[in-house]
Amino acid sequence: MATGNSVVEFASSKNISTQGVIEIIANAQKEVQLKGGEKEKTIEEYYKSIEFL
Repeated sequence: MATGNSVVEFASSKNISTQGVIEIIANAQKEVQLKGGEKEKTIEEYYKSIEFL
């Protein structure tokens, strides 16, 4: 990131697909929200919220 690359560009350099990045972020977001007491969403709902960022 310090070199100006996006998360996807960095992940690609490590042989991680864009979908892989989305899955990692979605799972982390789900874990944080559940720990915060929020209602559980489906993983598809997390994917949709990330894709629009």
